[in-house]
Amino acid sequence: MFEGELEAVQLNEGDYLNINAHVKHRVEYTDPDVETIWLAVFY
Repeated sequence: MFEGELEAVQLNEGDYLNINAHVKHRVEYTDPDVETIWLAVFY
C-alpha cells in the first residue's frame, strides 16, 4: 500500500515492483504458510 493510494498492489511469485525514492509504503499481508524472501536494491 502506498501513501495516498486507495488500493493495494498485489504481487505474485516472480513479480517485482520499483518503488521510487522517498515514497512511503507498507506490506499489508504475506502468507504465513509460505516463505517470503525480500530483496532490496538501492540505486
